[in-house]
Amino acid sequence: MTTRVRSPARGLAVILGAPLTAFAIGAAFVERLPLPLPVRFPIGAHAMLWAWVGLVLALPLCSSGARAWAWCGAAIAVAVSLVFGGET
Repeated sequence: MTTRVRSPARGLAVILGAPLTAFAIGAAFVERLPLPLPVRFPIGAHAMLWAWVGLVLALPLCSSGARAWAWCGAAIAVAVSLVFGGET
């Protein structure tokens, strides 16, 4: 039976990367939904909350800290490209 080594990078990805990624996902929802702002903001806030919960649960399951940070970076890159990507 092998013992799984816990890396500090994975823990930092959960503590630092998950909230930043969730905020980027929420901002993308607020920016891109074709609804009035009073409707988009609560949807984006709830998306941010559930994205954060999902990331906190999923990132510790990554095989390494680098892979956890890669997932955070990829999600942030997609969300930022949606926020600053121009008109649809």
